[in-house]
Amino acid sequence: MKNINDGLPILAIETSGEVCSVAVFVNEKVYSEVNLNIKNIHSEKIITLVEQALNNAKVKPGELSSIAISIGPGSFTGLRIGLATAKGLALGWRLPICPVNTMEAMALQISEFLKEGEEFFLALNANIEEAYLAKFKKEERGVKKILEIEPVKKNLVKEKVKGAITFGNVKAVEELKYFSQLRSIYVAKYAYFFGKDLVSFDFDYLEPCYFKEFLPGGKK
Repeated sequence: MKNINDGLPILAIETSGEVCSVAVFVNEKVYSEVNLNIKNIHSEKIITLVEQALNNAKVKPGELSSIAISIGPGSFTGLRIGLATAKGLALGWRLPICPVNTMEAMALQISEFLKEGEEFFLALNANIEEAYLAKFKKEERGVKKILEIEPVKKNLVKEKVKGAITFGNVKAVEELKYFSQLRSIYVAKYAYFFGKDLVSFDFDYLEPCYFKEFLPGGKK
């Protein structure tokens, strides 16, 4: 088993949205990523994607340093599938897990297309009436969260962002630059650059970060 302080390689799993994504981050120039854009296929294909990503990167489970998992907010079912998979693999391979906030990893992904110092909002669907909203700033290496993630009524999002650069999948925002799918390689990059204090072998209380109470049957 590798020392977790080695930092790399990292296996990353992202299941918060419709795309099932798995990556192996060897270093900043070498990585493998496999994405499958088929709705409701996560539980059936995720292990296959893990195997493909490892094989493509020529990395064996025993060479991994940790498993990074997007922890939410996002799809209730998708997050649980991803986390359950990460826990099972981590236990079997004796690896720690690094939980990564989904919106913060997506902000890191978006930041690569912005200039240093630019501020932007990220707005993602929470349910029929609400969106998750947060504000970030592009820095020299990564992003800084300016406003914490909060659920906001969709009819108020446009006023909240006030014409600022805005990304996400909330159709009610006219200024939105559509960018709604997080890639697993950015989950890995976030874990490597910013997640060293989050890495843990204590899985018992590791749960998806929904930000809102889960109510079955589409109830609000």
